Amino acid sequence: MNDKVIQKIKIRKKDGKLKVKLKVDSNYTLNIKQCDLLDKKSYYGFFKLNYSKKNKLEYTGPQGISLYSRLNRPISEYDFFFLIEQIVDIVKRLRQLGLSWGNLVLDSKYVFFNEPTKELIFLYVPVITPHGSADILDFIEQIVYSVCLENVDSMYLSDFSYFIKKMDYFDAEKIELYIYQLNHKIVDLIKGDKIRNGKYSEVSALEQKIYKSETSVNTGEQQSGDDDLTDIILQDMEAFKTQYEKNEDATVILEDENTVLLDQSAELFEKKAEDDSKYPTLIRVVTEEEIKVNKLVFRIGKDENCVDYVVMNNGAVSRSHADIIIRDGRYYVFDLRSKNKTFINNRVLPTEHEIEIFDGDILKLANEEFLFRV
Repeated sequence: MNDKVIQKIKIRKKDGKLKVKLKVDSNYTLNIKQCDLLDKKSYYGFFKLNYSKKNKLEYTGPQGISLYSRLNRPISEYDFFFLIEQIVDIVKRLRQLGLSWGNLVLDSKYVFFNEPTKELIFLYVPVITPHGSADILDFIEQIVYSVCLENVDSMYLSDFSYFIKKMDYFDAEKIELYIYQLNHKIVDLIKGDKIRNGKYSEVSALEQKIYKSETSVNTGEQQSGDDDLTDIILQDMEAFKTQYEKNEDATVILEDENTVLLDQSAELFEKKAEDDSKYPTLIRVVTEEEIKVNKLVFRIGKDENCVDYVVMNNGAVSRSHADIIIRDGRYYVFDLRSKNKTFINNRVLPTEHEIEIFDGDILKLANEEFLFRV
């Protein structure tokens, strides 16, 4: 959602729940039909809208911590994709209800996480914004680059990051298929096994194809007339299941009244101790500032909402310009389709390819130079 829409958000704990008061800019008009829909129906994954008047809204939801706080704790591969699948499912259900995902508040400080249920809860602001949009892909990328890994194996995160970067627009079906192929239990759990109960009217065409394809694999029936996507599922389903299927603890999505309450102090988590010696340093030549590259994937650019280090006072640097990636004791630079290119020792880097960088090299984003030190 456009930052200009919301003037103020106030969140507090009351009666074992989170209470949210939100003030919308007076230039925007509330959509009464959306207000009525959210008021009369309660959907998991959303704060319940209790009150709307002029430009003021009040919501109630289960108590939890911010997604921002959760991402600062170590997270497993299973739990990471469980979060991503919830985002995909939320967007798909909004589409089914005829609501705009452009009205979601996509700020990790205002998306909430219930730790016992692993449920994400979103704020939906029902305003008329004909030209507004929410950058779901950008939000997912922010999550990717905010993750505190449970262990040093980051290949699943890198693979998913590259998959997202190659998408020109948010495609819920493609992302859901990606997750399903990695671990179908995640998709089955969040969807409540609706496909296998035969409730086809409630699921997408892609989900029906997944079910039909899986049935064909199990029964040996031959599909005819389906598209390439189904063929891919048929070929890869068993291989992906064998490689990635895990015995994860069961997770249940609970209704608000059954949700275990979290104390507000739960936001104060101790981060996992890390060995700083594996992290390199950048020295910004123009200011001699030392920048610790303290994440396995470290993003540099000029938009403070999207990057780990903000390049101030340089309009030539792109909003999200480049990533520094640490893997197996080696270091790489990944140009994020920047407008004015990325260079190592004055050699231009190809877009969206990992190029290794070494101690003493000069990294240049557009015309901004950094000395790389290990």
